[in-house]
Amino acid sequence: MSDQAFGTPHAVEPGEWRAGVHQWADALWELYRRHPWMLRVPSRTAPTGPHELAWFESLLGPLAKSGLAHREMVAAATFVFSAVRDLARIAGELVPSAFSYGGVLRSILDGGGFPTLASVIASGTFDSPDDGGLKAVVVLNLDLYMDGIEARR
Repeated sequence: MSDQAFGTPHAVEPGEWRAGVHQWADALWELYRRHPWMLRVPSRTAPTGPHELAWFESLLGPLAKSGLAHREMVAAATFVFSAVRDLARIAGELVPSAFSYGGVLRSILDGGGFPTLASVIASGTFDSPDDGGLKAVVVLNLDLYMDGIEARR
């Protein structure tokens, strides 16, 4: 059932590999937002269904342009797939609140015992949308991850 829900993956535009990874991740994020029940389906094996394999292939395509060896491409694809899936799961579990996470933490911490966290809170980092800004977390961390891939080449 989940393989059918995956459907045909969003076509990744030919071109720069990083943009392709971002397009793929954005399409997967939107798929999970449309079908949040898929996030509760346990992963029992690596992808084997035709639609899951098509999604895997559509991520391997851009990663193949990155200069990674085959084993590294599979590891990178697994990591990206897992990161998007888990952050989409967390975003779907967050309870919408009239208060920002930063505001809640400010009222709890009162500055003592957590100096680094207090500094992060004071910067406004946690004053974000109800989903905790997790889509932005995906984008930022994909960039950081791909910077690492490029540095390794």
